[in-house]
Amino acid sequence: MELEEVLRSVAKQVFSGARVVKTPDGETLVGKTPSKGLLRVEFSVEGQNLVGIEQNPQTGSRWAKLAREGHKVIQFRDAETGRYIANVVDEKVTLYGKKSTE
Repeated sequence: MELEEVLRSVAKQVFSGARVVKTPDGETLVGKTPSKGLLRVEFSVEGQNLVGIEQNPQTGSRWAKLAREGHKVIQFRDAETGRYIANVVDEKVTLYGKKSTE
C-alpha cells in the first residue's frame, strides 16, 4: 500500500469515529490532544513514525479555513523530525513537495 493510500485510509477512519485505526503495519488508538481536544493518532508506515492531527479550525491557515467551512482536514508529520509531510482534506491527499492525488 502506498503512502497516499495509507494516509487517506487513516484520515477516513479517524473522521468516521473509529477508536482504533488499522494500517498495514498494525493497529493504533485514536486519542485527543491535551490542550485543544483535537483528534490525534500515531502510527508507522514502512518504518517511518507518523503523527496525524486534526486541523485546528481556530488558526489562521488556509487549512483551518477549510476546517471552519466543514471540511475534514488532518495534517501528518514525521514524529522524529516534527516536519509536516502531508495533509488530507475530504480524502484528497496532498504530499508536501509532491503532486496532489485523489
